[in-house]
Amino acid sequence: MRQLLCTFLLIPMFCNAQLPDGSIAPDWNYTDINGNDHHLYDYLDSGYTVIIDICATWCPPCYSYHQSGTLDSLWNNYGPDGTNELRVFHIEGDASTNLDDLMGIGSNTVGDYVTGVEYPIIDTADVSTLYQIGYFPTIFMICPNRQVTEVGQVPWTTVYSSTSSCVPASLPMAANIISTDEYRSGCYAAYTNDEITFQNGGLNPIISARISVSQNNSELKGINWAGNLETYQLVTLSLGYFSLNNHLDSLVYRITDLNSGDTLATYVVDIDQRHVIPNEFTLEVYTDSYADETSWVIQDSWGNVVEYYNYVNDESDSLMTHEISLPTTSDCYFFMWYDSYGDGIAGAWGNNPYGLYGMRIHQNGVIFMDYTSTDSWLYGEEKTIYMAVDETNSILEDTVQTNLYPNPFNESINIELSKTKSLKLNIYNGLGQCVFSKRYGTTSYVNVERNSLPAGLYLFEMEIDGVTSTKKVLMQDN
Repeated sequence: MRQLLCTFLLIPMFCNAQLPDGSIAPDWNYTDINGNDHHLYDYLDSGYTVIIDICATWCPPCYSYHQSGTLDSLWNNYGPDGTNELRVFHIEGDASTNLDDLMGIGSNTVGDYVTGVEYPIIDTADVSTLYQIGYFPTIFMICPNRQVTEVGQVPWTTVYSSTSSCVPASLPMAANIISTDEYRSGCYAAYTNDEITFQNGGLNPIISARISVSQNNSELKGINWAGNLETYQLVTLSLGYFSLNNHLDSLVYRITDLNSGDTLATYVVDIDQRHVIPNEFTLEVYTDSYADETSWVIQDSWGNVVEYYNYVNDESDSLMTHEISLPTTSDCYFFMWYDSYGDGIAGAWGNNPYGLYGMRIHQNGVIFMDYTSTDSWLYGEEKTIYMAVDETNSILEDTVQTNLYPNPFNESINIELSKTKSLKLNIYNGLGQCVFSKRYGTTSYVNVERNSLPAGLYLFEMEIDGVTSTKKVLMQDN
């Protein structure tokens, strides 16, 4: 695993995850050092692309970039006195600096950032937090549709070329799916979409649309939305629970029927595949030269830790073998891998004699999971692998998926079925006493009130078309 590198190009400062390209730029409203006010979204709504250079006065690479004249050239050629396409800002992003430092006369500076500069200079550390920057300098391009892209320390001609990707709204009707946020409801064929955010990318207001998710051209869930969304405005919705058709094909989100028209926007999400494994297996892990940064945990569907291991430095560049025995009861498990540094198990930082890095699971020569590579694996701080154990080693598929939410809950809980079926519910307390029983008839959704039941852990027993399943539910006080 790679250790921290400082180069002449940037100065690492924070433990933040950089604001990803394509994110919606947080809005800001600041006064520059000359007393002029600037509101980001006002500039974007006027059709300008905005360039911001977030830096610190004491940072040598920041001063080198300032002296390169990149911001000056962008401002002179494409600012208010040029073609009037861009707005350019220098933002002093470190709270420990002041105006004297910007002027090159303070105690925390490497030079004068002010003299001869015509573009606005803003002194605030808030932007560093808003934009989750990880190092100085960080240079962002913000398009009129509010999407942000890091352009880096490149010549002014390259920065300007990048602005060609900022396509302003031109069609009467258009929509952009900005992001989705979903999680697997257990490791069976169930997902829950918490959020889908879409934007009006057209000139006319959007007053209605259909939002859906599909797999292999088969719709899994869809909702109709109505409201009033002006150009570049955003709305965030939830599709809720849906079942997968399979565990291979990606999820495709779609926005259709804008104002009852045919305009289409799509957004593809790769699903987390589920691996079916035996309850007893051999885990092989091929470490790199920094094994002490790697650890793993196996949790069952209730969050109980059933196996874990933290590697130590003496286990670097080794083949580590673990014999794992999980309960024989059919269940799903979450195999969570962690890398404290965040650059994975990597051949670039290893000298494993086997020439492999990563992990695999096998039993009696049959491989059930293989994440080994001659290059690297687990790039990033963590990775979760979904596994299902079945006594017959067959794929675990419920005829009807159930989703109980929120869990834990205070006043009431929702029970959602993937298909319309007859439902009978029994609730048992920690002593095994039945404290609630009701037959709902044919339904796909019910809301269960807590009433006067005390806080604690309960067992929900659901009889669905004669097939009984149970879920643990936590009731808690406000």
